[in-house]
Amino acid sequence: PISIYSTPLDAWPANLRVTGFEVGGDDYVVKPFSPKELALRVEAILRRTRSKGFKGKEVGRWVYRDRLLELDRTAHRARIDERQINLTAAEWKIIEYLSSQPGIVVKRERLMGEALDYFSADGSERTIDTHIKNLRAKLGSRGWIETVRGFGYRFAGEPR
Repeated sequence: PISIYSTPLDAWPANLRVTGFEVGGDDYVVKPFSPKELALRVEAILRRTRSKGFKGKEVGRWVYRDRLLELDRTAHRARIDERQINLTAAEWKIIEYLSSQPGIVVKRERLMGEALDYFSADGSERTIDTHIKNLRAKLGSRGWIETVRGFGYRFAGEPR
């Protein structure tokens, strides 16, 4: 998600807001704005972003190398090829977040903040690495979640 913040429009060309959206902005906020308004706008963007992968469905399905992964948001249940997989709350949040953006590289810091709802202190973002390692072991294939060295992680499944 991209938010653009600027000074009042009388200091800029009239079409600046339009340009902001044309270059990929998800929201455009002009000063002055209240911190509460900004926080609510960011929360709204994150809600829209998080729900993308399921596209309004309660059960999301992805395919990777002829294997089917099903995530049931209501029951917090994960299955691969009809086999139940027991995930911790953190593992569930990570796979749900990554699968909502297949093919997109997500940084560790973003997973910490958006999937696990906490932010890193010195070195604690490596916690994500441990969760990913455990998640890969449970998924039975290292291929579902790819490591992009120096950047983060990417979900390799294709929506079905």
